[in-house]
Amino acid sequence: MRRSALLLLCFAAACAHGARPIRPEAWHELRSEHFTLRTDLPLEDARRTVVDLEEVRIGLLGAGWHAARMAPGRAQVIELESEREMQDYAMKGLAGFVTDDAFKEPIMVINGSQDPRDQTFLKHELAHVITNEFLVRNPRWVAEGISCYLETLRFDRRAGEVEVGNVDRDRLLFLQQRPTRSYWSVMRTGREAERMSALDGYAFETSAWILVHWLIDTRPAAFDSMLQALARGEDQFYAFSTAFPEMTESRMQQGIDAWIKAGKISVRVAPVAPWKGEVVERPLPAGEVHAILADLQRLSPGYARTQERAERMQALLASALQADPGNPLALQISGGGDAATATRLHPDDWRAWVLLSDRDEQAFSAVEKAAQLAPGNPGVLMRLAWVRQKQGDQSRALENAVRAVELAPGRPDVLDTLAHMQAAAGHCLEASIGEQRAIDVLPDGAGPAVVQELRKRQAELESVCAAASTVHTERSILGQVVLKSCKAERPRLAKGDKVRGAVTADFVVGEDGTVSQVRLAGDAGKAVLASLRKYLESCTYEPLRDGEKSVRTEAHAEFRFDR
Repeated sequence: MRRSALLLLCFAAACAHGARPIRPEAWHELRSEHFTLRTDLPLEDARRTVVDLEEVRIGLLGAGWHAARMAPGRAQVIELESEREMQDYAMKGLAGFVTDDAFKEPIMVINGSQDPRDQTFLKHELAHVITNEFLVRNPRWVAEGISCYLETLRFDRRAGEVEVGNVDRDRLLFLQQRPTRSYWSVMRTGREAERMSALDGYAFETSAWILVHWLIDTRPAAFDSMLQALARGEDQFYAFSTAFPEMTESRMQQGIDAWIKAGKISVRVAPVAPWKGEVVERPLPAGEVHAILADLQRLSPGYARTQERAERMQALLASALQADPGNPLALQISGGGDAATATRLHPDDWRAWVLLSDRDEQAFSAVEKAAQLAPGNPGVLMRLAWVRQKQGDQSRALENAVRAVELAPGRPDVLDTLAHMQAAAGHCLEASIGEQRAIDVLPDGAGPAVVQELRKRQAELESVCAAASTVHTERSILGQVVLKSCKAERPRLAKGDKVRGAVTADFVVGEDGTVSQVRLAGDAGKAVLASLRKYLESCTYEPLRDGEKSVRTEAHAEFRFDR
C-alpha cells in the first residue's frame, strides 16, 4: 500500500454507497519511453508507478524471451487509485484487465493499491505483450505457459537482479489434487479455452505453466529452438516435434512427475539496472477524464449490461461533452455529435482526425492529417493503408501496413490489414499466415462476433488468393504431408494465359522435406506450367516419419485456377 490507511478509510466511507466521486483535478498523464500512464494517483505515487512499469518491463526482457529488435511505441496504462475504485468499472476480484478503448487502441487497466512490481496480473499481461512481438505462431499453451512462468518475476534491488521460476505453491497443490491427464490435449487447446469455466481455465493455465517450466529447466536449448521456429512462422506441432523428436505423452507425464518429486525446479536469475529515463507529465482536462471513465463504464468487464450502468455512462459522457464539446473520445463513444467540432477544437489531436475519417470514408485528407500528427501510431497507419489501397496506390498501402505491424505485431486489426494488403499484392502465403495470426492473437475478451468477422475476412482473403488453390492427397499409407512454406509466390494468371480445368502435379517429398521430380499434367499453356513448377520446387514440406526416421514420399496435388 502506498497511501495511508486514513486516506483509504476516508475513500471507503465516501464510497460506501454508490460509485466513488470523480475528482478530475486529481488526474494526470505521465509519459515515459514505453508507457503512457493516466491516473488519479497522487502525483508522487504516479511518478514512482511509471518507473516501476519501466523496471518490470526491463526485468521481463532480462529474464525471458523477446525479439532482437523491440517494437517502438508506448503501452497505454490506466491506473485507478484504489481497489474500491476499480470495482466501479470491473467486477470484484479482477486485479485489472486488458482491452481496447473506443478507438481500438489497446489499454491496460490496473489499480493503485499495490506496486506494479508486485502485481502478478501486470507481469503476466506485459509478458503476453512481449511474446506477441516476436512469435509469429504463438500457440495458447506457449503463450500462457510463458506468461505464468514470468509472472513469478521478483526483484532484488540490493543485488541488482531479478529472478523468475519460483515455485507457485498454489498451482503445485492444484496439480496434486487435479493431475493433468494429457499434455497433448493441453497443446491442442485453442480458442475453446475462452469458453472454459474458471476452474477449467485455471487447470489449463496451470498445465501449460508446468509443461513450459519443465521444458525450460530440463531442455532449455531445445525450448529456445522451438521458440525460434515459432518466430519464423513454423507450425507449432512441427516446431515442437523438431525440437523434441523423442517426446511422447508418457515421457512428458513421467518426466514432469519425476522432476516435481525430486524438487529440481530451478530459478533463473538476470541482472537488472534501475530505469532512469525521462518522464513528461501534464494534468488531464476534465472533459478527457470524464471520457476515459465513460469508456471504462462502457467496458465494465464482469458486470451485466444494466440500465443503471448505461445511464451512468451517459451521465459521464454528458459531463465530458459539457466540459469539452469536441472531446474526440467522448464523441467516438457516443456515436453522435459533429466530428468537425473535434478537429476545430483539437486540431493537434490525431483522434479528432480519425474520428472525422471514420465517419466519412471519402475524407482521405483527414487520415493523412492524423498520420502527420501520429506517424508512429499503428491504428492510424492501418487506416492510411486502406485509404491508399482505395486510391490505387498498392505499393504505399503495403508499406504502411508493414510499418503498422512493426509497431504493433500483436494487434489483430493491424495484422488483418497487412494480410489483405499482402493478398492484393499477390503475397498469398504470407497473407494466409498473417490472417491466421490475427485470429490467434485475439484477446480472450473478444466476443464471438469478433472471431466470426475475422473468419469471414479470412475467407475473403482466400478468395482473393484463389488464383491457384491446392488440395493435397497423399498416396502413402503413412499419412499426409504438410506444407511448411514456399519461397516463390503462388502462380497467378496473367492476361492471355491459357488454362482449362485442373492441373495435376505428382512429385516427391524427400527426407529433408524438399520437392523434386515434379510431373505436371493438364490443359495449360507453357508459361502457366513453368510458373507452377517453379512454385512447387520452392516448397518445403514436413517429411513423413516411420517411427524415428524421416521417409521419402510420393505426393499428389491438384491446382485449379480462377480468373
